[in-house]
Amino acid sequence: MDDAVWKPSDVGCFKVNTDVAIDSTKKRVGIGIFVWDSSWAVVASSAQSILAGFNTQIAESIAILKELQLALETCFWNCIIESDAQVVVNLINSRLCVNLDVGLIYKDILSLLAKFQVCSVRYVPRRANMATHGLAKLGLSVNLEEVFMEEVPPCVALIVLGDCHKFDVFFFALMEYFSTKMPLIHSAMPPNIIF
Repeated sequence: MDDAVWKPSDVGCFKVNTDVAIDSTKKRVGIGIFVWDSSWAVVASSAQSILAGFNTQIAESIAILKELQLALETCFWNCIIESDAQVVVNLINSRLCVNLDVGLIYKDILSLLAKFQVCSVRYVPRRANMATHGLAKLGLSVNLEEVFMEEVPPCVALIVLGDCHKFDVFFFALMEYFSTKMPLIHSAMPPNIIF
């Protein structure tokens, strides 16, 4: 199995991906969450912002906590939780709360995990989580939280299509986007460049 690409879940199960973006100068954490069904469709997404100077491990742990809360609030009882924070995923799966900095967060995560019918927490590499990372970057600019039901924020739509490997749709959307920008690009180019 190639873990470098995003894959949908099995039928009847949802995949919930999360990631964070950290702006250490502004002491701000952006959290991105996508909920996908087995047919590649985005059923929910969220961009959130937290004003705090957390380290990466705490930020990623909070993102997984928020991810579980969103899945429960939207009644997605059978989930695969995915994050590119391997250390955090391993700590959650070990069921040990050895780190004092994140111990209470892990206790809350384990408590929420027990409320699902079926739920596993898995590591995925960043390159299989790019759309969620784009949403986390959007989270840096929102005021608290924006939740989108059955829609994708336009600023990450092309990345979502790329993550889903819907290259025909991705290529069409990309061409459509650039066809609207082409006159601007063309007018900025030197006269000897021809498209």
